[in-house]
Amino acid sequence: MNLFSMDNDGERERRSEATRHIKAWVESSLQLPEGVVAHVAELRCHEPDCPDFETVITLMCTDSSQNRSVKLPKALTDVIEADISSANFSLSQDCQH
Repeated sequence: MNLFSMDNDGERERRSEATRHIKAWVESSLQLPEGVVAHVAELRCHEPDCPDFETVITLMCTDSSQNRSVKLPKALTDVIEADISSANFSLSQDCQH
């Protein structure tokens, strides 16, 4: 079974569109410096007291030791712009140059 060929009524497109929106919100909200890339992923959690899904946004710097991640306790397609503006992203000075 090829999971990439399964569309489920446009679910794959909805997820791709949500990822694009989240990246755009992060980039505009934080005014990311050149060379900093926003990476968005959805993870499924199987541990007790953990949400079923969480969206992880990682700001990747040239020096990977400076990368920063924020976890949002919701599915990728449930993230809204207000979630991004209230998230606590903290880029180090080294990453901003």
